[in-house]
Amino acid sequence: MGRGLACSGALVGVLVLGRVAAAAGPVGTLVVDCTGIEGWAQEPDAPDALIDVHLYFDGPAGDPVATAIVVTASTVLDGGCMGAECMHGYRSALPMSLLDAADHEVHAYGIDLTGDPNLELAGSPAQLSCPPPPVVGGELRHVVSPEILAAWQFSIFFDRLLVPDAAIMALPVGPVVDVGPQLRVDDAGGLWLVDQGRRRALAPDVAPAWRLGPAAAQPLAPAELALPEGTAVRPRPVLLQGTMPEVWLLDDHQCSEGDPDPACVPEGEDDTGGGSTDGDAGTGAGSSDTGPVGSSEGSGTGGEGTGGTSTGPAPAVGDEGHGGCGCGSRERSGSGWLAALGLLVMLGGAQRLRAPGRYMQPSIGS
Repeated sequence: MGRGLACSGALVGVLVLGRVAAAAGPVGTLVVDCTGIEGWAQEPDAPDALIDVHLYFDGPAGDPVATAIVVTASTVLDGGCMGAECMHGYRSALPMSLLDAADHEVHAYGIDLTGDPNLELAGSPAQLSCPPPPVVGGELRHVVSPEILAAWQFSIFFDRLLVPDAAIMALPVGPVVDVGPQLRVDDAGGLWLVDQGRRRALAPDVAPAWRLGPAAAQPLAPAELALPEGTAVRPRPVLLQGTMPEVWLLDDHQCSEGDPDPACVPEGEDDTGGGSTDGDAGTGAGSSDTGPVGSSEGSGTGGEGTGGTSTGPAPAVGDEGHGGCGCGSRERSGSGWLAALGLLVMLGGAQRLRAPGRYMQPSIGS
């Protein structure tokens, strides 16, 4: 949500009231830290119904500079709640664009189903100040145009991490992203992305984070079924951008026959073709250490913290194509990786903001 959704007259401002005794609007909580956003929200007039929560960043509802996403309170929580509240949990990843060590404000509003005000949840607003995460080892794929950015529904606000140019230059460059997602479904209902002459598994709990689902999939053709299987799709899209206009998708290298990339050397083999004076070189441990950090095996850490089924945010109005996608490209730069810890991500349920509503701050004890 590169610009993200700039809240305007379409979303009415917060009515700051000392007490809202007559309002039976939603109740719930908001908790924010550097691993993500979590809480619960429930409609007292319809306690079994699942409601939406509007999350606003860097301003309350009605603030023209605030950016908003929607999450659905449909996750079962195992803490921070009591009784039936725990059936109405919500989670969201943090927007990559806000991981800059600066201070940011997060507001959460429960969206009423019966005409009562949309109340700000307990704990809102919360403060967020998180440093940029280390870049996960992998390779860069240039997103060639704003049109391709929009075709993938990539969000400049939610998916893009601004990094030093040195971080960009330290990663190898892979094939460009010059077409939209080629999403397929097999006879068993499994989702696949046909990409780079391979079919790549798209796990059910990962697909929503990429804003992809079965409704947009075409049947997997026999010729596509015969394609070699590549790495699984990463838990969430991560875009990188330095000071230049190019936007890069961080992805895993796809190995091919005889590929000299260290990640592609079979376990126990020495890619130099000869013996090594280092007893660890060429071993399984060595291959693991030099392979992509956060690839299909290591990326599970991001999903582990989410619990339940999660979805990712759709770009907000005005997000598509913002931030620039320069059409230049650079040559593949060797196989050096940034030394990195795993990128811990939480996948959160989100979608476009819907109809306007009345937003109120809760009274004390509401």
